[in-house]
Amino acid sequence: MIIYCKLLFVSVVFITASVFFHESFRGSAYENNFQNYFSIVFTSFNFFFLGLALYTHNLVSNSNYRINTLF
Repeated sequence: MIIYCKLLFVSVVFITASVFFHESFRGSAYENNFQNYFSIVFTSFNFFFLGLALYTHNLVSNSNYRINTLF
C-alpha cells in the first residue's frame, strides 16, 4: 500500500512540477528539456533509496519486525 501511495505522489509531483517549471523556464535553454533532467534526478534518488532499503532490510531482525496493516 505504501508503494501505491508513493507512485501516486510521484505522478502528482511530476505533473505539478512540469507545469511550474514550464512556465518558469519559458524563453530559456531549459524550456523544452527540463523534464529530462527532472526525471533523471528523481529516478537516481529512487534507485539510491531502493538500494539502501534492500541493504538495510537484512540488518533488521525478522523476529522483532512486524508490519500492521489496516485490513
